[in-house]
Amino acid sequence: MSLAQKRSIKEFRAVTGATEKVAQDYLVRNAWVLDRAVDAFFNQNKAPAAKKIDLAKLNKVFDQYCGSDEKTKNVVQDEKLAQFFEDHDVDPSGIVTLGVAWKLQAKTLGAFTRKEFVDGFSAAGVETSAQIKAYAKKIESTLEDDKTFKEFYRWLFDYVKDEGERKTLDVQVALDMWSVVLPKRFGLLAEWVEFVEGQKMKVVSKDLWQQVYEFGRDVKPDFANYEDDGAWPVIIDDFVEFVKSKKA
Repeated sequence: MSLAQKRSIKEFRAVTGATEKVAQDYLVRNAWVLDRAVDAFFNQNKAPAAKKIDLAKLNKVFDQYCGSDEKTKNVVQDEKLAQFFEDHDVDPSGIVTLGVAWKLQAKTLGAFTRKEFVDGFSAAGVETSAQIKAYAKKIESTLEDDKTFKEFYRWLFDYVKDEGERKTLDVQVALDMWSVVLPKRFGLLAEWVEFVEGQKMKVVSKDLWQQVYEFGRDVKPDFANYEDDGAWPVIIDDFVEFVKSKKA
């Protein structure tokens, strides 16, 4: 192999990221003309074109559940939103409804705007009711993944808190959300709810929100690996003592 051919292989690999063997194969097939070989490589390995989504279909689905007047024609909410989920095989009171809101990047609890609905589902390659059902099941599956769930859980705090400058959740809202999203991830969830309901707490900070998830994820229900070393907030320490005293 000549020095010029070796140089062409090196340049081909730098442009395409191909292996040396692939580079040589394309160059040989294209008479060692570098530009022609590179074009052939990208033409053969180009990504398939993204499916063009029919937005009219999504708007048609949306129109089945939105209001009929000027004020509500661009929003699905309340009973209509619950009906939307039921029609697409999703429990209206379950975690998947929140997962769908997360994927649509919804801003208001209990409502989807037309833009959120159409933009969110179209970005996912979804345009029909059958595809929405399949997508909802996919969301349910992905929420089983710890990394995905953690990202979703962080988003959820801002989604359910009051709008404006407030940086906390009403304690009852936090309890409602924990009861929906943490049953599979917090073995002492029932005890935690009982404990919090007996406190004089009115709000839950973002830090406590996150700590509750991490405690449920990391600490065994029998506290075998719990260390009272100041790493947890005081209310978590108090909760541990509450559970231990109940068992005693």
